[in-house]
Amino acid sequence: MVGASHRALRSKTGRQVAPPTVRTVGRQAASASGDGIGRINGQSQPVAAVIPTLLLRYVAVNANPLGSRPTILIAEDDPDTLAMLEDLLVDEGYDVVTADDGREALRLANSRPVDLILLDHTMPHLSGVAFCTAYREHGGQAPVVLISAASEPAIADTVSACGAAGYIPKPFDIDDVLTRIAPHVPPPTPPPHPSADGARG
Repeated sequence: MVGASHRALRSKTGRQVAPPTVRTVGRQAASASGDGIGRINGQSQPVAAVIPTLLLRYVAVNANPLGSRPTILIAEDDPDTLAMLEDLLVDEGYDVVTADDGREALRLANSRPVDLILLDHTMPHLSGVAFCTAYREHGGQAPVVLISAASEPAIADTVSACGAAGYIPKPFDIDDVLTRIAPHVPPPTPPPHPSADGARG
């Protein structure tokens, strides 16, 4: 915990960011100066009150850095469907990991962080419900969206049994896939474009 001693913050690039500093979020700004008085939104405050505000806003600004790419695991045993979903999500800016059976999907989900799992619920070796049970028992937290050609009442029962976040019915179109995953995974953040001055060096 950083207190009134003003220990330096270190950014993700390794560069130290030490008070006094100003970081703006929207229209709000907080600053601390060397005279023991800080300002939050233009109001004078003791430095002890300003530092926590600075830290919270530092975290908020850096929580979803520019250029971040959420990772989606696609588990689907039909190669054409798998390739279509992979191409779609890569084009949208996501990092994609793929598996063609439930056992491999579980191994991948338990061995690396993922933000969303798209899961065909009738894959070989491990059904959708069995995957969800094993994944949650291992401590997995990523939302699971099932992919299924089953009728809506049947897949609704499977979603409930699996504890899944939702489902995508087959056949599906591109817009439907993107609409159904949107509530469960953050959109990719494009990297910043270099300014004209920066481009000239």
